[in-house]
Amino acid sequence: NNWAEILNPYNDKLISLQINKFSGLVQSSETEQNIKLLKYRVKLYFVIGEYKQAFADLIKLLEFEANNKFALRYQGEIYCIKEIYDD
Repeated sequence: NNWAEILNPYNDKLISLQINKFSGLVQSSETEQNIKLLKYRVKLYFVIGEYKQAFADLIKLLEFEANNKFALRYQGEIYCIKEIYDD
């Protein structure tokens, strides 16, 4: 358990560096590359439980392609996890 406490800040820093790297790439790339990078970043945010950030990127994806199956699927997954439903 002590190792986990020691390594956790290091892992958080690595994850932050990866997210920042992809953020920079998304801002400077063409549309097709943006879509690929946004998908990768959505997966990363989803895996680490950062659903708010993943959702923001999903909205960007849907601006590029309104019926993007990937974005709609992950949006649905987040709705289920966060128990957000339309009544």
